[in-house]
Amino acid sequence: MDKCTIYDCEFDQHSPGVIIDSKVYALDEENKPTDVSSLAWGPWETMLSLMQFYIGNYNELYPEDSQSKWGFFNLLTGEIVVPPIYEHVYPFYGTKLAKVILNKKTGFIDTRGRGIGGIVWDEAHTFNIAAMCAVRKGALWGYIGRDGELVFEPQFDEVGEWKVLFEIAPYSKPSRDEVLRQACSKKEYAAWVKKDGKYGYIDDQGNYFVEPLFDDARDFWAYHYAPVKVYEKWGFIDRTGKFAIPPIFSDIGKELYSFYVVNQEGTWGILSPELKNFMPEEGVRYVVYNGEKVYLKNGQVTSRRKIKE
Repeated sequence: MDKCTIYDCEFDQHSPGVIIDSKVYALDEENKPTDVSSLAWGPWETMLSLMQFYIGNYNELYPEDSQSKWGFFNLLTGEIVVPPIYEHVYPFYGTKLAKVILNKKTGFIDTRGRGIGGIVWDEAHTFNIAAMCAVRKGALWGYIGRDGELVFEPQFDEVGEWKVLFEIAPYSKPSRDEVLRQACSKKEYAAWVKKDGKYGYIDDQGNYFVEPLFDDARDFWAYHYAPVKVYEKWGFIDRTGKFAIPPIFSDIGKELYSFYVVNQEGTWGILSPELKNFMPEEGVRYVVYNGEKVYLKNGQVTSRRKIKE
């Protein structure tokens, strides 16, 4: 009977456990082995029921100084699926691939513990929603697919996170059938990349849909548009790479679903998803937008107050 620690990543909890005959058991209040299925909670029924565990000592503040080895066990049966051989492991989160670290290199394994494409990367994002994942070797980033094969050789200086590109327009009221169709249909994803000092966008099928032409860029927002910088000014492009609003902003601030905070000639205002620009009236510190006074400072919303009728 060997001691181990069960790690519930959802609640960031470390619980004592033991390993008996290739199974992980939780310890009850009297330190007696008990069935690990007691740790299961509702969402696990719709997710992969593989939970992380480790042996040895893990230093949460300084993981690099830890003397621990990590693996996975089946939360419903306790059976060890991936033995504790890794310096660290990350959750599957329903994607059937988990990030692992071994010998200070990063890679991915499937739910049987088999390596996908080799544990050879200096850094990697995680497979979450898109079909590709960013990986770094040396100073450059590339992308691999779910089979571990390279889609983009390491060539990017920086990469962004994947964002879903929806078809439903902001503030539209689609029918129930349209919402269901969108939810069930194959989704498109976009991520910005920086190459040779310029920014562009790729999809998760391994294609550029906006070539690296811009001096800076941010994630796609409000389903259709992305802020990009050129000649020291910010504008917004559509999914074809064409400017939907020309570069007229000196800076951009916080992104919210209902608006984007923008700066025009030293004054912070609001850009709506319909690409209408709302600026404060002279002598006031707020923007009137959708029945509210929205107070802005340094690219942030400091407060929002409903206008009394």
